[in-house]
Amino acid sequence: MDEQTADNERENILRTKKYFDSWRSYQKEVGTHFAELYANCGSALDKELSGRVLDVGSGGILNYHQELAQRLVAVDYSVEAIDRRAYPPNAVLVQGDGMRLPFRSATFDCVILQFLMHHLASYNHAQTVHNVQRCLEESHRLLRNGGKLLVVESCVPGLLEWGERLLYPMTRRLLKMIDRPMVFQFSVNSFHQIIQSQTTDTVGVQPISIGKFISQFGLKVPGWLSPCQIRLFKAVKP
Repeated sequence: MDEQTADNERENILRTKKYFDSWRSYQKEVGTHFAELYANCGSALDKELSGRVLDVGSGGILNYHQELAQRLVAVDYSVEAIDRRAYPPNAVLVQGDGMRLPFRSATFDCVILQFLMHHLASYNHAQTVHNVQRCLEESHRLLRNGGKLLVVESCVPGLLEWGERLLYPMTRRLLKMIDRPMVFQFSVNSFHQIIQSQTTDTVGVQPISIGKFISQFGLKVPGWLSPCQIRLFKAVKP
């Protein structure tokens, strides 16, 4: 990575951190406009959790039954807006980078990546894909044999993903003007190919209902109006 590329990457990471440090209303939205969506995601995760669990980029939102985990470690790049007092006795919050996780290999039985991938967007599409691959590689590294990689992600139809790629430079400049981090949503097929490329495991895909209502730009709107497709991608390490 050359110096200019590294500077661009650092700039985007800092903008993302600043955004989430100041976005204290998100947890309120999770309890209102996003409540049904997160409950549906939690129900899907509850069926998979056991042993030592790592939750990467949770934002302090533990929408599953934490008691299913023998030990729960939540990692977030931005921890200032997270209320540590809400964590159960078996959980700990650690500040860290999802692409450089500070743990020994083969440490966890489950790794959760919930609504994190689209926030790994960088200054161009190629670097965005690289960041996602790096995060998946790190997460897979930390799994014990038989461990589960559980990725809950918001995807879009293929045509919208193509439009995102076409407008990537324009979108990045616009978001930079209003001091917002870049985001990028993959289609289900594209993301399945990416996650499959980082593991020899068979990757299963499970649809999750978006719910009756969600939040778009802070406004409560019917879920059917959203183009997003919520999926749980699951891979079991041999």
